[in-house]
Formats: sequence, structure tokens, C-alpha cells
Amino acid sequence: MKFRMFLSVISTFGAMLGAMAQTAEFEKVWCDYAATHDGKQGMTIHSAFSVSGMKGREISVIAFFYDSDRESLKSNGYPGYKTSSGTVCAWKDTTVPYESASYRDYSVFIPYEALSLAPGEHTYYFRVYVRDDAGGSRVLGNSEWQSFSGTGSNTQRKYYGNGTYADITDNGDGTVTTVTYSPCTICHGRKRCNLCQGQGGRWGGYGNYRRYTICTSCGGDGRCKYCMGSGMNVFTSTYHSGTQTTVGKDLFTGKTYVSGSGGSRSERDGSDEEVRSTLPMHPNGEPLCPDCKGSGKCHICQGKRVYYNRHCSSYVECSYCRETGTCPMCHGRGSIR
Repeated sequence: MKFRMFLSVISTFGAMLGAMAQTAEFEKVWCDYAATHDGKQGMTIHSAFSVSGMKGREISVIAFFYDSDRESLKSNGYPGYKTSSGTVCAWKDTTVPYESASYRDYSVFIPYEALSLAPGEHTYYFRVYVRDDAGGSRVLGNSEWQSFSGTGSNTQRKYYGNGTYADITDNGDGTVTTVTYSPCTICHGRKRCNLCQGQGGRWGGYGNYRRYTICTSCGGDGRCKYCMGSGMNVFTSTYHSGTQTTVGKDLFTGKTYVSGSGGSRSERDGSDEEVRSTLPMHPNGEPLCPDCKGSGKCHICQGKRVYYNRHCSSYVECSYCRETGTCPMCHGRGSIR
């Protein structure tokens, strides 16, 4: 009985030693500040470290970034380089091939766009961690603090998902200018005309009466006429702290909008929700269709399915709505989703 207890104690002690052996030790960390990856400029963090007791298991090598007070650096929303709590980080995963593995140059890249640097020159920090992904994100080891100098501008870029981002500038007079870029609400970023699908027109008729009709929406160039083929809508706004009002302008329609007084700057930082709220709205609560202006009817034939063509001095079938009489942009809703 005593012998079995002794074996049990030895087994338990061995398991504890095995668990304790699952560690990571850093030898050195260095950085390349002029790196380029997938066309993005940024910094590549290199690490030399060894890992024990993790054969066949997946680990994450993560660089966390901090401000001059060594507080976690808040993310500007740049996708792929932030934690769930909204702080800046960069990571890469790998599977450990041996019981005791050494990595002489393990690199992690982060684009400068993902670093939300304050205006002016400041000192920033980062620290590299090795985590056991299968062990509840247990930290196996970490490097010493590493510092670097970074210079931010008065213009900060924020990302809101779905391809929308904004450049926010603190002006010397106390106003805040925001330029918001979002995927075109008509072509959804595809850049081509929704009616002709970028073909510029279509063939119609039969036999000797077959003819090519230039697209009445894009005029034959195949580009979306609302974003001029850029795939993006651009909206500018200026927030005046004194009056707590925002004056905005849609650069493609040329229309100007003014939001009422009240509200804090954080509520007026150029988010997609703010831009949508300043657009003309349909009674159903959605943005007004810029093509039919809410009527739901084709603006070429006014819902009659035919229109007077001055080139041939006669009424012809409306190819814009494909003889349906409804607006092809909003499909008769009068609003865009």
C-alpha cells in the first residue's frame, strides 16, 4: 500500500514537473522600422526565443503595444491588429515541432496605419508574449520592455468596418474636420454601373432591327455615376465646438447638411452611423434613393415604361428600367438599404 502511494506521489510530481516545463524564454528582440508587407509600410518585430514542453501544440507570438505611460495603446479600429477589448497588437501562430524548440528569428509585422499615434513625437513601448493557445491563452513567457519613438499627426484615421474609414483632423481653431470614405451605396464598391454591369450598353431587337443602346445611366462608360467609378462615397463634415453643430457635405451630390446643436465630440467622430443620419431619409427610415428621389418610379420614363427619344423623334421602350417602370436602383422601394 505504501509502495502504491509512493508511486502515486512520484506520478503526481512528474506531472507537475511536466507542466512547469511548458515555458518560453526570450534571448533578444529587435525591430526593423522600414519594413514593407503586402504593400503596407510598417515595422517588423523580430524575436529569438526557445519553447519547452509544447511539442505538437499551437502557440501564438503576440506583440502588445503601449503608450508613453505604458498603458495599452487604444486601437483606431484597423482590422486584424487589435484585441477584443480594442487595444493594438500583432500576432502570428505556429505549431511547435519539438519538445525543445528554438526560434532564432521569428517575425511579426504591423502596418503603421494600425498604430494610433498621438500628435507630435512620443515614446511608445511594446512587449512580446508567447501564449499556449490550447491552454486558455496561458502565457508561457514574455520579453523585456522595448521602446521606440513615433510621430503622429493632427489627422487620425479610424476604421469602422465594412470598408468604411474616416480621417479626423483637429484644427488650430478648435474645429474638427472629418472626411469619411464608405463603399458606394449604389454600386457597393464594385465601381461599375449597376444597370449595364459595366458593359456601357446592351443589344436589343431582332434581325435587321437589332441595335446597340448606350446605357442611359452611365452614358456608355460603364462606371457607376454616383461615385464616378471610385467605388467610394466621400462625405466631409466640420464640427464646431462653440455651437456644437456639424456642417457636412456629400462631395458627389454636392448637398450640404447641418446637424443640430448638442452632443459630444465622440458622438460626432465621423462614424458611418452619423453620416447615414445626415443623409435625406425616406419615411420608411432608410436613406432616400438618389435616383428616383423616393418615388420608386424610373426617372427616365416616369413609370410609363416608354419615353420620348429626341434622337429618333418617337416613343421607345425604356431600357433603363427594362420596361418595368420601377427604379432599377432601389427596385421601387424609394430608399436604399
